Amino acid sequence: MKKQIILLLLPIIIFCMIGTSSAENTTTQNTPEILIISSSPNEVALINKVAEDPSIKNQIKLRGEPGRTDTNLTYEVKGDLIIFGTRSGLSAPVWETLKDKVKAAKNNGSYVMICVEPSARQNYAPILELQNIDTNDTRYIQTLKYLNYTSYENLKRLTIFLAVSFFNYTATIEPPIERPLWGIYHPDAPEIFNNLTSYLQWYNNTGKYNESSPTIGILTTEYTDMARDGPLLDALIRALEAKNANVIVATYTYRDPKSIEYLLLNGKPAIDAAIVISRGGLLNSQNWTQGIKDLQKLNVTVLNGIRLFSPNMTVQDWENSIQGVPSSELYQLAFAEMDGIIEPIVISAKETDPQTGIIYNKPIPYQIEWLVNRTLSWAKLKRLPNSLKKIVITYYSEGGGKANVGADIDYYLNAQASIKRLLEAMKERGYYLGKKPLLSEDELAKLMAEIGSNIGTWAPGELEKRVKEGQVILISEGEYLRWFNELPEDKKKEVIDAWGPPPGKIMVYSNSTGKYIVIPMLEFGNILLAPEPVWG
Repeated sequence: MKKQIILLLLPIIIFCMIGTSSAENTTTQNTPEILIISSSPNEVALINKVAEDPSIKNQIKLRGEPGRTDTNLTYEVKGDLIIFGTRSGLSAPVWETLKDKVKAAKNNGSYVMICVEPSARQNYAPILELQNIDTNDTRYIQTLKYLNYTSYENLKRLTIFLAVSFFNYTATIEPPIERPLWGIYHPDAPEIFNNLTSYLQWYNNTGKYNESSPTIGILTTEYTDMARDGPLLDALIRALEAKNANVIVATYTYRDPKSIEYLLLNGKPAIDAAIVISRGGLLNSQNWTQGIKDLQKLNVTVLNGIRLFSPNMTVQDWENSIQGVPSSELYQLAFAEMDGIIEPIVISAKETDPQTGIIYNKPIPYQIEWLVNRTLSWAKLKRLPNSLKKIVITYYSEGGGKANVGADIDYYLNAQASIKRLLEAMKERGYYLGKKPLLSEDELAKLMAEIGSNIGTWAPGELEKRVKEGQVILISEGEYLRWFNELPEDKKKEVIDAWGPPPGKIMVYSNSTGKYIVIPMLEFGNILLAPEPVWG
């Protein structure tokens, strides 16, 4: 009887063993493969770091690939699930290059999700047909939440969520780590504040805030990648606070209708000057005029703090370069000036943390010092009453003749009329332009030609006459040479090779006491009109 039972059970045991082995092999063969294509180098680095996590490595095949034009896009696009683009977006040249490979993967059975920022989704209209997961699908909606805030832990949680949701992987799903993407930031604060009143209350309690000190606003992008952006923001904050300035760091994005309110208190500007951390586009990329209107609400000088974007240019590379801003990033200057943002100063370049592989904006301390000093100077000027401000307005005066004054004739501009209107507007706003009535356009044009113009070397008598009449500024040769000798030797040589030894011959007057550079001027109270110097 026992023998019969054993004979009956043996096939069952063997069948079960075969079944178990088969199940194990199936599990191995069906290990889900997930590919995420991102334009953010940090996101790609973190994704591939998560792929090596012990809880992921042997269970889920995870791969991150770059979606940037400055990288190699010849990699294989395949996987059970492909996330094509993240919140950082993809440029048209990238998806034009990769779309056929994504389409082939889709036709081979891959799930495809295009997980770009929802408000910009229509910009990707030509490739939206590649997606085969509905945007109302909870799996798609949750994926966007995980991608909102780039971090190692969030990407790890996203990987497990995708494996469980799409491939019946057995694991505990943890929710996305969420933190505000918009608001007011300070490295010492316990939170990101959603209004200025709460921030100033905290700031005042720390003892850092001084109502009598200038307050500087720093406008930055969303707080999606603080491992990248935090070092630069913190360096700017510390540098400003070291000079006893108050600081308000706030996000500005078209996605947040409250953006400009972070810098307003009871509807009025709470800052004396501002720095915009360059973003590679217009301040408001979706509504240019709205961005300008928001800056007009602030009514302060806004300076351009340039962070170099290329991951291939380190601080050392930039220092060794003869260019201030690489030619490939000159758009940073153009977009900023379209918004009325001035004084571009490079303050960071990309560096890779050797421990984490994270690419971050490495501050350039002496450049930050320069930007901070310029910003505080503008803030000081903002607080000075208009009646006490002294301003020089320069105009074109090339060739040394009376007829070529005001603007280059090739531009067909009536500079005299523009200057007249400018002076009128300044007087209305409280600038001191003297006690006499303002001149008419014709009167101003006559004075600019006869008194406020440069003189050619062929008319030394006219130059002497101007000097004796007294409506000029005289700079002695000795004083000019002191300034000139402060230049590096190579720069001095360049000037001398091009124009000869200083002070040159053009607009130079000599008498028994020495040589003088002559600068013509028209004086209206605290406002000076002066011609631009002739080259030579």
